[in-house]
Amino acid sequence: MFKLALLGQPQLELDGEPVDIRSRKGLALLCYLAAGQRAYSRSWLAGLFWAEKSEAQARRNLRVALTHLRRAVGDYVDADRTSVAFAWRRDHWLDIAQLRAALHQTPEAARAAAALVRGPFLQDLPVPDAPAFEIWLLGEREHYRTLARELLLSLLEHDLAAGQHAEGLEAARRLVALDPWQEDAQRWLIRFLALNGQQAAALSQFERCRQILAEELGVAPAAETVALAEAVRAGELRPAAPVPPAAPLRERPHNLPVPATSFVGRERELSQVRHLLGEESCRLLTLLGPGGVGKSRLALETAR
Repeated sequence: MFKLALLGQPQLELDGEPVDIRSRKGLALLCYLAAGQRAYSRSWLAGLFWAEKSEAQARRNLRVALTHLRRAVGDYVDADRTSVAFAWRRDHWLDIAQLRAALHQTPEAARAAAALVRGPFLQDLPVPDAPAFEIWLLGEREHYRTLARELLLSLLEHDLAAGQHAEGLEAARRLVALDPWQEDAQRWLIRFLALNGQQAAALSQFERCRQILAEELGVAPAAETVALAEAVRAGELRPAAPVPPAAPLRERPHNLPVPATSFVGRERELSQVRHLLGEESCRLLTLLGPGGVGKSRLALETAR
């Protein structure tokens, strides 16, 4: 089995042995293929990674990179005369796939997926003279940061309702590590520190939050954050009585039509729609596009 961990510094393992790809562009090319879930034309890949070269030289560089990749990972790179793809039908494990799937699974599966996030997507993988790849990389980092944040927020809500304060504290620490400048993440950590009986640590975290906001953003904590700290200081924050966790969304009653076919892909669009609907200022969201592009199906899947 080929294992690719891309949430953090890339880690590759083939049949239990680490795979070392010394070329940064070769490693970036492999990760791009694995994350893309589709075949790419050779001309596209040549331009993506060697834009500063002539087309002939870029294609030669691509051929060399593919030769080295095939030596390192064998048939997991599927290439013909016109296109290149990651061999998805071969036995493999991919952490970003686990993260995407966990959004629709049990809290236990979500917790396991959250633990896979070691840092930003493809952390510390600069690729020189490849501006188009860098633009793609920035977009993917934000995409998977948003997915991880959504997953952790759902876990925190579950843990608070279920009275699982130790688990909630772990999830809150992960959320702050992911989003240290987001005040809601800081509030979750302050709350769960207090619920775990660590009032002094909760107040210390509030002061750290105040310092981060002042130094990085030039703002003071919001009234909600100050009120939370005051509640901790006054000893008013008490563990709530455990209640049964909410049923997974797919088990809740609804009147949505049963789809005739399975819904494949479009995780980014689903995440974007759910994120926008979660904004307090968003009271109506309209999906626009040509007829037959899948607007209704995307809306139904979001509702589901």
